[in-house]
Amino acid sequence: VSGADATAFLHGQFCADLLSLPADAGCLTAWCTAKGRVITTLFVFRRAEDWLLILPANLAARITQRLRVFVLRADVKLHPPAADTVLLGLDAGATGALDPEQQRRLLRHPAEDAQRTRFFLPDAAAPHSSPIGMRDWARFDVEAGLPWVDAGTSENFLPQELNLDRWVGLS
Repeated sequence: VSGADATAFLHGQFCADLLSLPADAGCLTAWCTAKGRVITTLFVFRRAEDWLLILPANLAARITQRLRVFVLRADVKLHPPAADTVLLGLDAGATGALDPEQQRRLLRHPAEDAQRTRFFLPDAAAPHSSPIGMRDWARFDVEAGLPWVDAGTSENFLPQELNLDRWVGLS
């Protein structure tokens, strides 16, 4: 998401206080219906000139379409990823094998503990190191208590029921 009004626009759409999120930082948050039901949970990352949204693939097209409805006259552009774009999930040990440009683009996963630090590498054309497998990544999210709402559970929860305040995702 880019444009002069992108920060204010996203702040008005999601549950987190995105205005106070520093550059190169991210958080888990939610997008809700007018009745307060969580449509999806997602990671939002503030980059130098734009925002990156990471959300369940089975809701990406629907979310993009619905967000466009609210843009109105704001200077906001939604850029869906190219079909061949890969989002890699890496643990801290795998990041050393990346070149400096890739290391600069790493986004720290908001759920980390003394045992595990994870990163996202967006816009990767192909794996450059050993990514964490989807099964392990999902297990790590469950162990961390991350609430993922996708198409199968959309609009079944309130943000408070998902403990989004624990993840700085509810303001």
